[in-house]
Amino acid sequence: MDVVADLERAREYHRRQQWADACDAFRTIDGISPLEIGDLERLAESTHILGRGDEAASLLQRAYQVHVAAGDIGSAVRVAFYLWHALAATGEFGHARGWIARAWRLTETQPECAELGYLLIPEAERQFGESDFAGAFATAGQRLRRSGADRRRTRPHGGRAVHPSRHPPAPAHAPVPTLHGTARAARQSSAQPRTNDRRRDTRRSHRSLRA
Repeated sequence: MDVVADLERAREYHRRQQWADACDAFRTIDGISPLEIGDLERLAESTHILGRGDEAASLLQRAYQVHVAAGDIGSAVRVAFYLWHALAATGEFGHARGWIARAWRLTETQPECAELGYLLIPEAERQFGESDFAGAFATAGQRLRRSGADRRRTRPHGGRAVHPSRHPPAPAHAPVPTLHGTARAARQSSAQPRTNDRRRDTRRSHRSLRA
């Protein structure tokens, strides 16, 4: 088996978005020699897109451990976010929250880590779900400010590898959380009471004029 040639073939499948072929090729190689981190993330992304949630979560956990062992806190936080999403998509909400909590503890050693912004997405989602629209909007703003720094610092693996500038595709029944959507919904919700008040005042003025 020519591992170098097979790796190139697997990466080409991934670049062409031939997810099933990419999975098969990367898995075969991984069974012979553990994949390096970039290819491991490519395999994780391919399995996630195919809806193989359990396998994707297992691969992402491996990637997380590799980043932690290498002292790459930012990449570990990014992978923890994708783990949160992959696990939440399969209904394992407690497990998903556990990974976010673990990532928060990891950032204590690097509080200025740009990737910390990824952890604000689940927090904004939680606040929005609890009708804390002002809190969700503020958290969304923090995430947007950090995303600029994140894009400036990111060095992508190339192709469509798992990358912090975009969320991984998810099955139709589990839409990817979007921070822009959270912020927009928060603005709309906070603006709605004011709109209703104006409408009521207008109706009262019309009744007064008719009288």
